[in-house]
Amino acid sequence: MSHVCEFCTRSYATTSSLRNHQKRAMFCLEIQKQQHARKVKIYRCELCNKTFTLKHHLRDHLTAKPHINRELQNQVKELHLQMEAQKQHYEREIKKLKKQIKQRDNAIKTLAERAIDRAGGKTVNKTHQQNLILNMQPITDEHIRNSVQHLQRAHVERGIKGFADFALEYVLKDRIICVDFSRKKLKYKDDEEKVVTDPEMIHLMQRMCDAVYERNELLVQEVIDEIQQKVLKCYRNDDDLKTNLLLSQMDKVTTLRLFVSKGRNREKAEGYSEFLRRVCADSGFKIIEE
Repeated sequence: MSHVCEFCTRSYATTSSLRNHQKRAMFCLEIQKQQHARKVKIYRCELCNKTFTLKHHLRDHLTAKPHINRELQNQVKELHLQMEAQKQHYEREIKKLKKQIKQRDNAIKTLAERAIDRAGGKTVNKTHQQNLILNMQPITDEHIRNSVQHLQRAHVERGIKGFADFALEYVLKDRIICVDFSRKKLKYKDDEEKVVTDPEMIHLMQRMCDAVYERNELLVQEVIDEIQQKVLKCYRNDDDLKTNLLLSQMDKVTTLRLFVSKGRNREKAEGYSEFLRRVCADSGFKIIEE
């Protein structure tokens, strides 16, 4: 019975001769090497392109500490590039929205000033105005502190307008009067119940912003965190319309944050004129001759 070599097809009389041939014959060994190379599966590392013939060697390579660090670095780099692209996109959108908001605010300012000039608030004579001033309740520091609790997230979400509504409803209601629309001159009583004339409300604004600062910061940050989550979700879904609306809302909130922060230092931030117009319009009286 002959024994045929599976690699080179030569025949041998015994099994031991065949095995000896397969182990020692150079031409047969070369054929075996070529066939083995064709059958071996290559395992390639997708991160560094290194190859392995055994799967567990690749697994050991992937779990090695230097390789893990390299993988994390690559992931961090990719995330950084994505975040930078998102940041540039958001900055362009914010710049565009700020321009639109500024144009809108200028239009509103013009209309409001015309309305105030025509109406001038409620009509009273000088004697009546003096009586109103004398009967006003003082705006004490305690009163301002007690009013802070009424500042709600709904006020913050509406930016300067919401803050003006909070001030008019809780801090200033029946305690302040605008006596000169053109100069934005207001009068109120202080802690000692003395009548104070406060042009553009600078001093009172400082007291109010000092008292409300911490609560405002807490509410502002809460709103910003929520908006950022929504913006990322919209960005992934390519919902540009909703993204722009959210960015516009974020601009209102961040403007309010700066408004209160600067108000503590008697500085006029963006939106101060809008706030003052709303206060004067609500607390103003047009004087007529008796």
